[in-house]
Amino acid sequence: MISPCDPPADPFRVYPLLNSGAQRLYRALGVLGVVWVSTDHAAAAMGVPWGDAAGLLQRLADEGLLEPERDPAAVRVARYRIPPRVRGHARALAQATEDSRREGARAVEDGARWLLGCADAARNILSPHQGALARSLPDPLPVALPFDRAEPWDREAARWLEEQAENVLPHLDTLDQRGLYELCWRTADALWPVFQRALVPAQVSQQAHLIALGAARQCNHRDAVRQLLLSGAIVHAAAGEVDSAYGWYTSALLEARGGEGAAVLGERAWRDEAQALLGLAGLRFAEGRADLAQGLAESALDLWSAVEERRGCGLARILLGQCAASRGEQQEALGLFTAAGKDLEAEGDRYHAARARRAAAAGSGTPPSTA
Repeated sequence: MISPCDPPADPFRVYPLLNSGAQRLYRALGVLGVVWVSTDHAAAAMGVPWGDAAGLLQRLADEGLLEPERDPAAVRVARYRIPPRVRGHARALAQATEDSRREGARAVEDGARWLLGCADAARNILSPHQGALARSLPDPLPVALPFDRAEPWDREAARWLEEQAENVLPHLDTLDQRGLYELCWRTADALWPVFQRALVPAQVSQQAHLIALGAARQCNHRDAVRQLLLSGAIVHAAAGEVDSAYGWYTSALLEARGGEGAAVLGERAWRDEAQALLGLAGLRFAEGRADLAQGLAESALDLWSAVEERRGCGLARILLGQCAASRGEQQEALGLFTAAGKDLEAEGDRYHAARARRAAAAGSGTPPSTA
């Protein structure tokens, strides 16, 4: 076994000495589009049992081709880092023949489908109120969810997503370059908690949205284009890039309104239009233009009311309450905050319901209810 103090192995010398299974996995590692790989991902990409994947990865690590990284909370190896020299050599081998290219393409797609399934499940646990777009995934997944093994699920899901941060951009870029556009934008959409929780730098979130937006346009999936424009706007706003956020929200608004009208684009376009309007209203309010924010938020409220979207109505009422409070109209603000809290509680959005309660309590001078 190679010691951590030993120099990296020479892949050109070691590869011919590997058995066929280890060689096949080695080639796949050159094209998966990740800087590290877990046993779960390797098993899904290779279509082999988990134990076989674990043995093959350990064999590559024993030969000095991979760098094992242990889980600090356990004794097991959590993942294997792929050194750049190894990745380049493995990629060249994976692209050497028609058979190896076909084999690599299958590994990329199968591994990506598993990653998407995991990201989608994590997103459903951590961000259940994000508007989900229809997905077509293998059921059951070829390898069990890595956070389906211990309670509480939310902590395990958040931890798994945090671990993926380093692989986000290379993975999305790989899918985009291979023309796997649907997998690309769906994965970025499912990874929303990574961007929402700032688990990656702002530049990574922004680049990921640019890649995914281009992929959604390639698929001509208008719902996905609007959703990615909206989430991209949030990413830019969170980074303090207000002008860019305006641009993304405005593009989402134009996409939602479209040239065909709501009868063609459907109810979802109305919801997206309302979200874009509320996003623009929030930016205006932050600039101190409560007068402009008021009109935009009222338009958003009208649209959400028309499609009976109580959560959206609640979010709009919070901002309208803030506008009223900024004008000194405390009673109106209190009524809006109270109504917002009821809407959001009814939809199970505890975070924003608590925001509404705190705002109402601040205006009334009473402590917020913890109910």
